Amino acid sequence: MRSFCAGLLLLVLAVPVLTGCGIVEPDRSSTLTLQVGPQTVDCVGFVPQQCLLVKEPKSTEWTYFYDAIEGFTFEPGYTYVLLVRRLQIRNPPQDGSSAEYHLLKVLSKEPAPAA
Repeated sequence: MRSFCAGLLLLVLAVPVLTGCGIVEPDRSSTLTLQVGPQTVDCVGFVPQQCLLVKEPKSTEWTYFYDAIEGFTFEPGYTYVLLVRRLQIRNPPQDGSSAEYHLLKVLSKEPAPAA
C-alpha cells in the first residue's frame, strides 16, 4: 500500500511538470455546430480550391471554410447542420490550418430550396 501511495503522489506531482514541458497537453479541442450551405464555391487559400460555405449558429453571414471535416462527405444540393470537434494544432505549418475538424454527428441534412 505504501508503494502505491508513493507512486500516486509521484504521478500527481509529475503531471504539472510534464504539462509544462509539452509532453502531456491540456485539452485543445472544442465542440461546435456548423450549418453547411448547399454548394461549394471557388476560393483561394494556399492554392485555388473549392470551399464549403458555413455559418455558426448565431451568425447571419456565410463564410468560406477552407479546411476538411474528417468523416464528412459533402453532397451538393443539401443544407447540413453538423456537430464537429475542432482541435487546435500546436505549431501549425505556415501554409497550413491551425485547426483540424472531425465530424461527430450529422444533426440534419435537408434538400436546399430550389433557386
